[in-house]
Amino acid sequence: MIALTEVGLLSHLLALIAYVGLFFAALSKQRRGINLWLAGAALVTALWAGSFAASMLIDPGLQPWISRLQTLKVGAWIGVLLYLLRPTWLGGEGEGRSSFWVGGILGFVLALQFVIDIAGAGQSALVGEGDVVASLFLVIRIAASVTGLVLSHNLYIASRGGQLSGIRLLAIGLAGLFLYDLNFYTLAFLLPPASVDLYNIRGAVSALLVLLFLFATRENWVRGARVSRNVAFQTVAFSGVGFYLIAMSLLAYALKLVGGNWGTLLQVSFLFATIMLAAVILVSDRFRA
Repeated sequence: MIALTEVGLLSHLLALIAYVGLFFAALSKQRRGINLWLAGAALVTALWAGSFAASMLIDPGLQPWISRLQTLKVGAWIGVLLYLLRPTWLGGEGEGRSSFWVGGILGFVLALQFVIDIAGAGQSALVGEGDVVASLFLVIRIAASVTGLVLSHNLYIASRGGQLSGIRLLAIGLAGLFLYDLNFYTLAFLLPPASVDLYNIRGAVSALLVLLFLFATRENWVRGARVSRNVAFQTVAFSGVGFYLIAMSLLAYALKLVGGNWGTLLQVSFLFATIMLAAVILVSDRFRA
């Protein structure tokens, strides 16, 4: 199991207090809607932070629940994003089917991740002792983070045209949450084991974002978000680049397995080349066309 430190304990106690506060702040609003979704996500996040504290103060055997509740936490915040973006998928019959498929795929991926968590492969993946299942666990974590970033990007772009300051702050906060996870799990996948420092400080990072989430409890700021076709195209492009990098990371991992002493050199060189190619595609109209 990955080491839990006193810094991590303080970090996650701060997160526990912050998200319990967000939970009650969201429930205290007379108008519900998004506030109920925020309250649910805040409660799951508080339980996640509490599981870290309980693992150190009560029973070390509870540590696997940190990873399991992390899965539920990611699912809860993605649920908040899907709730806010639901008008974009309810406008027509085809869009309704699209929303069904998007929700179904996300649900399947998160359920698969939770099953792997229950099996204990998550902890093995973080300490660098895992097998193929543990590697799959990290890839799913990375994919979930990319999904969260894509949806946060959608939400932010949708809010730029109106007086939706709260929704922009919510989108920025969630983007920060998923970006931190993306960085953490990508490093754990490419350069195992996972960073103990990044693992223990996650609670404090999450606690800082509560200030942004509090603005989203003002429901009059988070209504009527819609995504234009242009934004939808940007989302598809962003999603494609994200999952392209995931695919290239898997190929780089395969190179490391077969490369022997040259594995790390091949892996880093290949990843750098693919990232540069993705950057060229993004900035060049000719390549993108």
